[in-house]
Amino acid sequence: MKATSNRTNSTLQYAVDWDEGPLLVLGSSGTHRSSVIGARVTRLLKESHRHLWNILALTSTTRTAKHIYEAVSTQIPQTEFRLNSITYRTFAYELLSLHGSHIGLKPNYTVLSEKLDRLELLQEAMRVISTPYSNLSGENLLPIIDRYLDIGCDRRVREKMAINLKFDFEYLERVYLEYRRRMIEQNSLDEPSLVTEAIGLIRNIRGIKNQMYCTYRYICVDEFQKSDSSQYQLLKEVVNKESENLFVVADDERMLNQWNGSEHNLALLTRDFDIRTVWLPKDDSCSEEVLDIANKLVCPNAKNDNDEKVRAISKQTIGYKQNINILRFSKFEDEIKWVADSISRKTTSELEQSIVFASTKVEMEKLLEAFRNHSIMGFVNSRKTDFASSQLRWLYSILKLAIDRSNPQHLSIVCEAYFELTGIEIIPNNVITFANTSEGDFLRGWIKMMLNSKISTVEREFLESSVLHMLSDRLNYEDFQIRAFEWFDGLSQCNSGESRWFKEYVEERGIWQRLTREVYRRLGTMQISLHKMIEELELSARYVQQPKGTIRCSMIQESIESEVNHVYIVGMVDNINPRLESVRNANFSLDKTVERRNYFKAITKARETLHLTFSDMFNNELMPPSRFLKEMDVLKYAFRPSEITQFKPVSMVPGRRKPQDYRIAS
Repeated sequence: MKATSNRTNSTLQYAVDWDEGPLLVLGSSGTHRSSVIGARVTRLLKESHRHLWNILALTSTTRTAKHIYEAVSTQIPQTEFRLNSITYRTFAYELLSLHGSHIGLKPNYTVLSEKLDRLELLQEAMRVISTPYSNLSGENLLPIIDRYLDIGCDRRVREKMAINLKFDFEYLERVYLEYRRRMIEQNSLDEPSLVTEAIGLIRNIRGIKNQMYCTYRYICVDEFQKSDSSQYQLLKEVVNKESENLFVVADDERMLNQWNGSEHNLALLTRDFDIRTVWLPKDDSCSEEVLDIANKLVCPNAKNDNDEKVRAISKQTIGYKQNINILRFSKFEDEIKWVADSISRKTTSELEQSIVFASTKVEMEKLLEAFRNHSIMGFVNSRKTDFASSQLRWLYSILKLAIDRSNPQHLSIVCEAYFELTGIEIIPNNVITFANTSEGDFLRGWIKMMLNSKISTVEREFLESSVLHMLSDRLNYEDFQIRAFEWFDGLSQCNSGESRWFKEYVEERGIWQRLTREVYRRLGTMQISLHKMIEELELSARYVQQPKGTIRCSMIQESIESEVNHVYIVGMVDNINPRLESVRNANFSLDKTVERRNYFKAITKARETLHLTFSDMFNNELMPPSRFLKEMDVLKYAFRPSEITQFKPVSMVPGRRKPQDYRIAS
């Protein structure tokens, strides 16, 4: 399970040279993460040209699968005979074409891509199952069936989901199984069923599993952050349990803020495989000195203390002098006052290339107050998990309700945000009751109840022509959102005097437009389904652009894309960094693992100076220094700025610094 020893010691090369056993490669944008699998597959094929086994590369998108194949085929002739670079669903489709007869499928089975075809089958299944719901429609039930299929083959998870949705589980289960049976009976599957049926086939037919193990010696996975529950279950089935030759690449920054359960998949991956992890540095990342202490911090995340500790290697020139300061104060008020004073001495360009990290809202509020006292404008650089303005909350939730017509959470936000915008209140429970007596569609139920209310002519025209006909009937979300923004702009002109109300909308309108443009550019097409657009928006970080002349402030757990010259991390005391809950848990708890990862990313944002600060007293309580400082082996270099009048930080590379280096004569 160790990499070839005679190759270069860089993290990127370490991953490329990885041989046997499981490895997880984490990296954000700018780390050449996407090239790792292609380079590793090329090496394996070159070194094994006489062997008969193949390599399987699984991804979530056709584009990525194509990129991997093209990267290898330019180096290796006749790649198609040794490499199968493919999406999860295409792999499942081909597997079922070969072995589907075990479940009643013929090789020429069809894939149902039209919603109407799926609805017709589902309604047939519903007609033969006695139902406790008098007005439940196929349109209403189909999103739930899709979620069942995404979950995969775990009946217990399906039962839990049904309970959460307040549906009768036995009824849903019978309809779900009847729907699957009828598809196979007519020699067809819908797209969500492909992976689910493939999982069941591999689990139940031992010969298929053994054949896969013989065919594919190495399994590679790209874009793991995009994997859903059923895809992870399929991956788990195709990996040989004896060799566990699994190589996984993921964007760790996107994974930490994922909506489709990939962070849960990461925990399962760590649990199911004794997997080692490496982090890829960025080209323009920090120096050797900073990475030395950052690596010490994440090394305890390794599950086996005897494992070789895998380190991120700096791309900076060796010998680059990095200013690293570990500062100790008597109380937190003195700490943030010093930080504010240090930042106030910077030029405008230096200010915009600086960032301050805090761990709690209390710290952040006190920090911003200290900045104001020094006439500094602090900009809180935090990722929006949800939109704050009423306009964008309504738009986002009604689009999600359009593809999940029975979701009470989306409906609740639609009702709440629309009331904030117009003053017209519709109770969500009333909509649900009304919808269940008709077609069971919450979106249509809300529209009909709104049209029966006392509303203005403008609102009625907007609801009828845009919400009902464009969105509900045709799912034409592109034209709908144009009309929605025209309506929002009219409301904003009436409320521009309320600066906060107006400012939130203007900022978030810009975020929305930027994100949707990026989705179209990234996918390279102007024909994107509403479901795909919502999925991409959920995966996208929602940041407000930093105003000129401000200092960026961020919570430590937030993902920051770019590096900066100067990094400050305040409040480095136990029970805050790490949190009390993590301190109480076992050393290798997932909570603490995630916290170490967050600090690794924050520390390695620094290109020129890094300041780690802590205080003896926090909120009138005596606090010990953070154990993270001890793990980085820097606590012995801590000094109190009040004890010296000048100092010159020097390199912290092991062997170059002595404790007395900070005690320059005052």
